[in-house]
Amino acid sequence: MIEAFLIVRNVSSKICSINGYPNVIGLDRTGQAIMQASPESGPSPQPVDLPPMGVASAGIQTDDNPDDNKPCQDVYSFQVMLPNRGPSEHVTIYEAGELTHILACYPLSTTPFYSGQSAAPQE
Repeated sequence: MIEAFLIVRNVSSKICSINGYPNVIGLDRTGQAIMQASPESGPSPQPVDLPPMGVASAGIQTDDNPDDNKPCQDVYSFQVMLPNRGPSEHVTIYEAGELTHILACYPLSTTPFYSGQSAAPQE
């Protein structure tokens, strides 16, 4: 399993709320769309209230184990739109501070947004 984290920060001076799944499209080296992410199945997402400078995160998941019936594709970046928000943003993939890409052998899926940087419910 490969998981990337999409982290958003509230840079306004007021509390804002985010609820749901990001809309994510995987892009190839030239910026062409090659795969659309689907929301993972599970309970309905809960709203996350972000104070000024607060963060929330969602996971983008795939698998890099090839399956004879499914071709693998190199994803170099994502086009991301936040739920119920304006224009999409181009997001490059970094690992340990270096530009990189992921080998996606299965469709992309996304988790809902959660408070914090771990893309998981806070316990």
